[in-house]
Amino acid sequence: MIVVKELTTKKEMKKFASFPLELYKGNKNFCPSFYGDEKNLIDPEKNMYSDFADNKFFLAYKDGKVAGRLAVIINHAHNKKSGEKCARFSRFDVIDDVNVTKALFEAGEKYAKECGMTHINGPMGYVDLDKEGMLVEGFDYPSTYGGSYNFDYYQRHVEELGFKKQVDWVERRINIPQDRNDRNVKKISQVAEILKKKYELREIVDNKTKVGKLVGREKDRIFDLLNTCYAHLHGTVPFTQRVIDATVSQIMLVIKPEYISLVEDKEGNLIGFGLVFAPLWNALNKCGGKLNLKGIFNLLKAINGKHDTVEMILIAVAPEWQSRGVPAVIMDRILSNLIDKGIKYAETNGTLEENLQINNLWDGFDHIQHKRKRCYIKEL
Repeated sequence: MIVVKELTTKKEMKKFASFPLELYKGNKNFCPSFYGDEKNLIDPEKNMYSDFADNKFFLAYKDGKVAGRLAVIINHAHNKKSGEKCARFSRFDVIDDVNVTKALFEAGEKYAKECGMTHINGPMGYVDLDKEGMLVEGFDYPSTYGGSYNFDYYQRHVEELGFKKQVDWVERRINIPQDRNDRNVKKISQVAEILKKKYELREIVDNKTKVGKLVGREKDRIFDLLNTCYAHLHGTVPFTQRVIDATVSQIMLVIKPEYISLVEDKEGNLIGFGLVFAPLWNALNKCGGKLNLKGIFNLLKAINGKHDTVEMILIAVAPEWQSRGVPAVIMDRILSNLIDKGIKYAETNGTLEENLQINNLWDGFDHIQHKRKRCYIKEL
């Protein structure tokens, strides 16, 4: 017997946040979200997205045991921006029983219709930095902190329910050259120096920069740049001040000065931003996303310990500078530090198939395209 329950209490949300930890127990490719943030989503006071989105959360029980979960988000900011009436499904996890999936989506779609929605798409989070996309290729590779992981049967389940492809994101593993004299590295460095002189560009970060002071001073400019650069991309909405402050608080611990680039033009405008993380997925897998003493220890060990792989979190260039080679200035600083640290691989997070500028940037490196994630859509 399958029963679906809409969640209303924090106690129930603990079950919601815990279910994927049980479902993927022992799976080393799964990277959980931060447990504390997930269980607080039901509380508008603690949900940093509640200023522009409504949501409901559902758990499915099969024979009395939790068998699946689903969140449905009404993102008013995106619907206003796009003119659509589209709900988003998110945080979908389920055992391999399509009847459980069907019961979850019946409940979720009923809520979406009650809100006047005409379509539902997903997996999509609240904002672009929230997890998005269903893995359809690359199940043998670990998920990144900014990525997502699911079992291969998820695709079959949602397609049986009538969902169709809307967009795909692709992910790559970049092979980092091991010598600054590498031909491609030297070319990037030369281009960066030419651009700096020609346009009087300035990198405002060095390896001794105090990250806390830097991010505290620059966070609003960084997110203003992200809002501008990502405005045209699928599903994006502007970052509110509440989201900015909460996001910065979440990631402050894991940012290293060697892995960040901020580029200004001669007038002092921020025109370029790049951010790389040490690999967090293994540490989060071990602690289940729970930041107790053990979890914090594992995270600090991942950040400060020896590692041969990094995660390319973000790269953004102001629209008026995107055709002038500014990504080379960003990559010159970060790539040089990766080489000096002996980093062998960089995992990119999802890039939309249609985002030719970033895809062309990664295509210039020796790499494999190993993962693909999909956003589905269905008419209600």
